[in-house]
Parts: sequence; structure tokens; C-alpha cells
Amino acid sequence: MNSLRLTSQIAKGPLRRPPLNVLVPPLSLLERRLRGRWWNEREVDATFDPISPVPDYEDLQSIDDGVGEPIIRVYRGALPKTDNAGRDVFAKFIDNPAHFCPREFAVFATGRLVEGNRFHVRLAGPWNGPVVVERVRSHWVRLATLEGHMEAGWIDFGIDEEKSEFWIRSTARAGDRPFWMLYEILPIGRWVQTEMWCTVIESAAVLAGASIPPIVDVVTIRGGNALN
Repeated sequence: MNSLRLTSQIAKGPLRRPPLNVLVPPLSLLERRLRGRWWNEREVDATFDPISPVPDYEDLQSIDDGVGEPIIRVYRGALPKTDNAGRDVFAKFIDNPAHFCPREFAVFATGRLVEGNRFHVRLAGPWNGPVVVERVRSHWVRLATLEGHMEAGWIDFGIDEEKSEFWIRSTARAGDRPFWMLYEILPIGRWVQTEMWCTVIESAAVLAGASIPPIVDVVTIRGGNALN
């Protein structure tokens, strides 16, 4: 699917290296808007206690270390309703998550996800993020942020076989005040983040056999009872 994106072709030219590659995420967002592929988004309030379920690694950047209010964001996209479609595509995600991202501005710098492994999610611009693979199951994976990440918290990836969906759920605060401003005041940080995770879900659907990627549903939860 990524080969069909005009942004992917442009990014192979002069925009492939810093500092010009910082222009790639905004171009990707513009292309999404022009193609009518924008995500569905809504915001809700609910009460939740943002207690980290992640063990206290020495260099963990826990949600308590962050800036601003804790936010949960949930992304969901439909998969083809065929036997084992979700399980098979999630096995591919565990084997190499980098195949699910647009490499021109987002790269999982790792191969197979293995509990305890550390790597960077590399983005165009200054938004690289070190993470540790905290948990791996056949239908669910959790990554936790380490010191220097642009966010503080954790992110889960999984499949819902009953609903035939690929889902992503992040629970985090901004890692520092500059990123908080990019996320909340100038929401380019939030849009780039959403673009990346929507692309992961769209890629999962195509790899699972969908002829057309789904429109992703995004829910932003502030201050609410939504961890379970």
C-alpha cells in the first residue's frame, strides 16, 4: 500500500534525509486529506487512574514523569472477516512491525518483537522514541517508553478476533513541555502520531487481504475510566 502513496515517492528524492525529511509528515497528512482518507475522531471524558502497569525499569520514562494531563488514545480499524485473518496479520506485526509503517517518516528500528528488547521508533524530525518491549502475547503487545522518548507512558497493539479489528491504545503524557506544546497547542504532534498509527492499521488490513484500507476510528479519552 505504501508504494501507492505519492508522499512515499516524493520522500525517495531530496526529502529522504534530514533536515528536509521533516517536511514528509505534513505532506503525508495533506495527501490523506486530499484523498478523503482522514480518520474519524471523537473525544470523551471519563475517570481513570493512570497507574502504570509496566515494571520499573531503571531508565523507564513512566507516565508520572510526563508533562500535562494523561491521555488515552484508541485507534481501531476493521480487518477482513476471514478465518484467522487477525491472528495471521498480528503474527506478521510481531515478526517485523517496521513493515507496517511508512518508512519515509516512521521506522520501528527492530526486527521481531521480543520481551525485554529495546529499540527506537524513528520519526522524521526530532521525535525519535526509545522503547522497551514489555510484553508479547499472540494477540497483544505492549511497548513502554524509556528516557528521552517524546512521550511518557505505554502503548498497546492488538487484535480483536471477535470484532475482526486491529487496535492500538496509547496511555501517556507528553515527555516534555516542547512536545506538549506540539501536541496540545499546535497539534501537529498529535496529527503526525495519528497518521503513523492509522497507517499501521491500514497496512494490517491490506496485509490481511482487504482490497481497500478501512477508515480508522480514533477516540481520545481525557481524565476517564478507560484502562480496562
